Amino acid sequence: MAMTRALSGRELGVQLNSTAAEVVASLRAQGLAGDHVDTIAAAAIAYATEETTRLQQRLVPETSWPGTVVCRRVHHQYVPTWLLLKRIDEGWLLDAALFD
Repeated sequence: MAMTRALSGRELGVQLNSTAAEVVASLRAQGLAGDHVDTIAAAAIAYATEETTRLQQRLVPETSWPGTVVCRRVHHQYVPTWLLLKRIDEGWLLDAALFD
Protein backbone atom coordinates (compact mmCIF):
# COMPACT_ATOMS: atom_id res chain seq x y z
CA MET A 1 0.00 0.00 0.00
CA ALA A 2 1.43 3.38 -1.03
CA MET A 3 1.59 6.19 1.48
CA THR A 4 0.77 9.67 0.32
CA ARG A 5 1.50 12.86 2.12
CA ALA A 6 0.42 16.39 1.33
CA LEU A 7 3.18 18.92 0.76
CA SER A 8 2.83 22.65 0.92
CA GLY A 9 5.14 24.75 -1.16
CA ARG A 10 6.09 28.17 -2.25
CA GLU A 11 7.52 29.57 -5.47
CA LEU A 12 10.43 31.78 -4.46
CA GLY A 13 12.62 32.97 -7.34
CA VAL A 14 15.47 34.12 -5.08
CA GLN A 15 18.88 34.75 -6.65
CA LEU A 16 21.69 32.88 -4.88
CA ASN A 17 24.57 34.95 -6.26
CA SER A 18 24.51 37.28 -3.25
CA THR A 19 25.43 37.01 0.42
CA ALA A 20 23.64 34.69 2.84
CA ALA A 21 22.19 37.70 4.64
CA GLU A 22 20.70 39.01 1.37
CA VAL A 23 19.21 35.60 0.58
CA VAL A 24 17.68 35.42 4.08
CA ALA A 25 16.27 38.95 3.65
CA SER A 26 14.75 37.98 0.29
CA LEU A 27 13.15 34.87 1.79
CA ARG A 28 11.74 36.85 4.72
CA ALA A 29 10.42 39.50 2.30
CA GLN A 30 8.47 36.72 0.58
CA GLY A 31 6.80 35.78 3.85
CA LEU A 32 8.95 32.90 5.13
CA ALA A 33 9.44 33.12 8.85
CA GLY A 34 11.08 31.22 11.66
CA ASP A 35 14.58 30.05 12.38
CA HIS A 36 14.53 27.61 9.47
CA VAL A 37 14.87 30.51 6.99
CA ASP A 38 18.58 30.78 7.85
CA THR A 39 18.95 27.01 7.37
CA ILE A 40 17.17 27.12 4.01
CA ALA A 41 19.33 30.00 2.77
CA ALA A 42 22.59 28.36 3.87
CA ALA A 43 21.60 25.01 2.36
CA ALA A 44 20.55 26.57 -0.95
CA ILE A 45 23.85 28.44 -1.27
CA ALA A 46 25.82 25.31 -0.34
CA TYR A 47 23.88 23.14 -2.82
CA ALA A 48 24.41 25.70 -5.61
CA THR A 49 28.15 25.72 -4.87
CA GLU A 50 28.28 21.91 -4.81
CA GLU A 51 26.42 21.66 -8.11
CA THR A 52 28.71 24.25 -9.72
CA THR A 53 31.73 22.21 -8.61
CA ARG A 54 30.12 19.02 -9.94
CA LEU A 55 29.46 20.61 -13.34
CA GLN A 56 33.04 21.89 -13.49
CA GLN A 57 34.46 18.49 -12.56
CA ARG A 58 32.42 16.85 -15.31
CA LEU A 59 33.83 19.45 -17.74
CA VAL A 60 30.33 20.57 -18.74
CA PRO A 61 30.69 23.79 -20.76
CA GLU A 62 29.37 26.75 -18.77
CA THR A 63 27.18 27.70 -21.72
CA SER A 64 25.24 24.46 -21.09
CA TRP A 65 24.55 25.18 -17.42
CA PRO A 66 21.37 27.27 -17.83
CA GLY A 67 18.39 24.95 -17.47
CA THR A 68 20.09 22.65 -14.97
CA VAL A 69 17.69 21.81 -12.13
CA VAL A 70 18.64 20.40 -8.73
CA CYS A 71 16.24 19.06 -6.10
CA ARG A 72 17.77 18.57 -2.65
CA ARG A 73 16.36 17.93 0.80
CA VAL A 74 17.20 20.01 3.86
CA HIS A 75 16.92 18.12 7.12
CA HIS A 76 15.72 20.67 9.65
CA GLN A 77 14.49 19.30 12.97
CA TYR A 78 11.06 20.95 12.70
CA VAL A 79 10.50 21.67 9.02
CA PRO A 80 11.93 19.09 6.57
CA THR A 81 12.16 20.91 3.25
CA TRP A 82 12.81 20.11 -0.40
CA LEU A 83 14.62 22.85 -2.34
CA LEU A 84 14.41 23.25 -6.10
CA LEU A 85 17.38 25.13 -7.52
CA LYS A 86 17.56 26.20 -11.15
CA ARG A 87 20.53 27.51 -13.09
CA ILE A 88 19.72 30.56 -15.19
CA ASP A 89 22.03 32.81 -17.20
CA GLU A 90 22.66 35.09 -14.20
CA GLY A 91 23.51 32.27 -11.76
CA TRP A 92 21.63 29.94 -9.42
CA LEU A 93 18.05 30.60 -8.44
CA LEU A 94 16.22 29.15 -5.43
CA ASP A 95 13.12 28.49 -7.50
CA ALA A 96 10.84 26.82 -4.96
CA ALA A 97 10.61 25.16 -1.56
CA LEU A 98 8.31 22.29 -0.60
CA PHE A 99 7.63 21.63 3.07
CA ASP A 100 6.86 18.14 4.43
